[in-house]
Amino acid sequence: MSLIDPVRPSLKERQWQLREDAILDAASELLSSKGYTAMTMDDIANLVGISKATLYQHFPSKHDLVVSVACRTSDRSYAQMSAIDPNLPAKERISRLIDTIVQVRYGPDSPHFIEAVGELVEVLGSDHPYMLKEKRNAEFIHSVLRDAEKQGAIIPKLSIDVAVHVVLGALRCIELEMVVGDGRLGPEVVADSIKRMILRS
Repeated sequence: MSLIDPVRPSLKERQWQLREDAILDAASELLSSKGYTAMTMDDIANLVGISKATLYQHFPSKHDLVVSVACRTSDRSYAQMSAIDPNLPAKERISRLIDTIVQVRYGPDSPHFIEAVGELVEVLGSDHPYMLKEKRNAEFIHSVLRDAEKQGAIIPKLSIDVAVHVVLGALRCIELEMVVGDGRLGPEVVADSIKRMILRS
């Protein structure tokens, strides 16, 4: 075992990352409240408490910033999904996967879900890095469902492709977000409903 500690980020690097996270948080909040067109880089800089010049050091354009917000959300979803024990029985693994996805989307600590903002569909749909991350997430869900199908844990003759789109579609529905947000529907009801569409009783 090496006695040398792994290289740790410098104070300057940590400060840079903290500022970048604050920028992404602010952009997420403003995108949800104002929308993509109305939000300006001045708005973001003012909310974070930095100059616009500093903001542009991190993100050269509003488009780049928005894509980074969406990529961060996608990466967080993937990290939590892939942390579920792959050795669990198929039905339990699917159940936990759905609980995790719904909690990431609708839980009390979940970030604003900018992918549901209508005017961003074209912006994000045309961006290669974000689409690659979303494809990775969909493929992960597909593989878990395929394993569950082999073990007889999902409804017979259910199309795996349709099931993946049901899960992802529920998470991108702005109307559903509004119903959950105003308390008419709890995240646990959303998760249970998705499970009933997929899992054998």
